[in-house]
Amino acid sequence: MLLHDGRTVNLQGEWRVKIDPQDTGIDDKWFENRVASAGFPIPGTCAEHRLGEHRVLAPGLTKEAVQCLRTEYTYQGAAWYQTDICLTDCHADKHIILFLERVMGETQLWVDGVAVGRQDSLTTPHQFDITRYISEGKTQQITLRIDNRDIQNIGDWPSARTDQTQTIWNGIVGKVELQI
Repeated sequence: MLLHDGRTVNLQGEWRVKIDPQDTGIDDKWFENRVASAGFPIPGTCAEHRLGEHRVLAPGLTKEAVQCLRTEYTYQGAAWYQTDICLTDCHADKHIILFLERVMGETQLWVDGVAVGRQDSLTTPHQFDITRYISEGKTQQITLRIDNRDIQNIGDWPSARTDQTQTIWNGIVGKVELQI
């Protein structure tokens, strides 16, 4: 983590990640445990790091090849992302916001196994006030569950949620930081 100008803590770097194709992570309380898989660079997506279903992409400019955007790996469902933070010099009068610039779908957040909240937006950053969950000088686990399934039932209508406008990816891209 890098501290920038006293107002942000950059959370970009290696995170732990685990995909949850059976959607059992909440019932099995993955947010209370340490996800075993490490070495996943954030910002990044499951497709970039070869998580999910491998698709064989036919070469050439066929109708299928150009009618929508495609990736070699695809994953739709829940994926869990974890990192550890330790903040010092947190003044009581400061708010601490977890800022995720771009996430596709729903994000749920836990700090040290305690539920903080959920966000669901395709167009705006996901932001969580984690002030009351942070203990100064203590190493704490941040756990995110990101679900990129069509929970809003948008369907195939043209939107930011279709392969016609972008791929259906799972991950965090853009800024990932604590704003203090």
